[in-house]
Amino acid sequence: MALQNVVWKALELFSHPPEQQDIRNNRAFSAELSHLIHLLSGLQLTDLRLTPEKMEWLKSAGHAPVWYMSIVDAQDDQMLDSEDEDQEDEKDANNDESSLEKAPASVMTVAAFAVKPGARLPIHDHPKMYGLLKVVHGEATVQSYSSVRCLAGTPPEGHSMPQLMAEKHEVTVVTARSDPLLLHKNHQDIHEIVNNSETTVCLFIDILSPPYHFRLPDSSDTRHGHRYITYYRELGPASPAVCPTGADKVYVILEGIKCPKEYKTQHIAYTGPSLIKEQATHQRERNAVAMMNEGGMNEEALEK
Repeated sequence: MALQNVVWKALELFSHPPEQQDIRNNRAFSAELSHLIHLLSGLQLTDLRLTPEKMEWLKSAGHAPVWYMSIVDAQDDQMLDSEDEDQEDEKDANNDESSLEKAPASVMTVAAFAVKPGARLPIHDHPKMYGLLKVVHGEATVQSYSSVRCLAGTPPEGHSMPQLMAEKHEVTVVTARSDPLLLHKNHQDIHEIVNNSETTVCLFIDILSPPYHFRLPDSSDTRHGHRYITYYRELGPASPAVCPTGADKVYVILEGIKCPKEYKTQHIAYTGPSLIKEQATHQRERNAVAMMNEGGMNEEALEK
């Protein structure tokens, strides 16, 4: 039930109107988000019906450095049912249209990434999203950045891609014992995730809302008005002339790049508990409570 509880709490939370999803100024939303983080912190590898033996298999199987498991998929905007454990679909996710880019949906995506030893998810952004990352096996080294502003004007000589100034945070090492990581608008909304282990696969669960491709608020532009993933490379420290004054922080320049050729993902079927069945049970309970509150059902009927 742990995974279902996380998914349904996330769905409830991120179904609120966008103007209410304000972690800084909406105490009720912030409290619900804290509850979701608490639920997510309790997830274990077994909640996905995965085992250490399966992790060993993933370490050597396949041809890509990262495995990708879709749990709640924006492609069809519905919860997934469990699939047979042995039905791995070794479908390649290409370089430039990574599995991080999902089709449109109105609420969220939930996925699991299994990162092989020495592999990484390159520096990439989560524009105006909420994101939660929970490691359930192994260890991840996360370098996060908080976007500050785009640098206007023509890129410097020898550079052709847009550049961004960002605050660079200290590296964080997270394990299955660590609390989930939280990102949101302009707060650690860019990161790189590395598995520095030489022997152990790192598996983490990733919740994003809204998903990639979903339209940004108050934007009519057909290209830049949507959340598209951007990959970056770090060029070095930002010039003091462009940095905010009076802040004891580290600022760097990030430059947009094409998805690195070495970054490939391979799909693995979701084998965890059915979320479709949970949807029906959840809705039945809600309907029963509503009827009881209206005097149309007693507690004995609710228990049935």
